[in-house]
Amino acid sequence: MEEMIKDLIIHNGNKNDFLNKNNNIWLGVSTSLKPYSEKLSKDYLKLIVKYSRESALIFIADEIAAINYNVLEKYGKETSLKKSLQKGDIFLRRYKKLIKTLPKEEQSKIKLIRWKDVWAKRQEESYKILKEEYLTNPKFKKEIEAPIILYLKNSKRTIKESRVIKMSEYILKELPFLLEGVEFQNKKYNLMLYPAYGKTSLSKLVSNIQKGNEFQKIKKKLKLKGAHILADSQIIE
Repeated sequence: MEEMIKDLIIHNGNKNDFLNKNNNIWLGVSTSLKPYSEKLSKDYLKLIVKYSRESALIFIADEIAAINYNVLEKYGKETSLKKSLQKGDIFLRRYKKLIKTLPKEEQSKIKLIRWKDVWAKRQEESYKILKEEYLTNPKFKKEIEAPIILYLKNSKRTIKESRVIKMSEYILKELPFLLEGVEFQNKKYNLMLYPAYGKTSLSKLVSNIQKGNEFQKIKKKLKLKGAHILADSQIIE
């Protein structure tokens, strides 16, 4: 665990924000990526429980994965949604099982949620603002598309403009949570443990928006409040 903490890259804060246990931590789990190994998943669970102030959250991003099923696998929208929710069920069962292996006092600190539990009016409004910026600001569009192009390249898929544009929806819907954190049952989770395969993290873009270093207009339109900290963890297994 110490080695894992040592390798964290913190954005919009510093390592003490993780170590001082003053924040509630959430772990984003993408159902579009291959599942973390059981050992790594359990290590992540232990990490967020140990360093969370009151509660730790596991966020299964299932419904949003329908975008990738539709674009990459060419399923219809209804089938894509059905498949994404089925995949979400699998991940949900997997994490419920892993949580039960932890001591009782640690189990009680963990909340397990999926996309529908937290996507609400605030996120929808933020998404619309980000979508408009994507359509009208070439610099922002390039930032959004960069990790998509890298993903397609690494997975040896054809890089077509139409495909990249459609896949941008995933990132534009993910960004509201990366920028503001997650609120669930009147509790704010303001530090995200952000696992990533290779250099595909959006943390730098998110941090630049939060700090006003870039895209000040976006920050103003979104009316961002408070700090949301991201702790990047490179997945090596």
